[in-house]
Amino acid sequence: MRSALFAVVAGVALLGACSADEADFQKSAETFIEGDTVAEEAGTKFTDATCTKPDKVEAGATFTCTATDESGTTWNFDLVVKDESNFEITNGQPEG
Repeated sequence: MRSALFAVVAGVALLGACSADEADFQKSAETFIEGDTVAEEAGTKFTDATCTKPDKVEAGATFTCTATDESGTTWNFDLVVKDESNFEITNGQPEG
């Protein structure tokens, strides 16, 4: 397993809603972190993803998530809103 995950490709999660709100970003990020793309990048599958809502749906707004990997380690993720329907994971690391 890698010790850190950096910059999962921009535009990885197309939200599909014409006017996504903060809760849409939160839910989409939780689902994305538990999905195959992040698992392949990090070398481990994640469960129990919990994200904050971004303060606003505007490019540059940030939010955070936590998730648990297969060994039981909690990871912290930093995300940034790219536009009104996309976000990017800019950093992901195990706690500690």
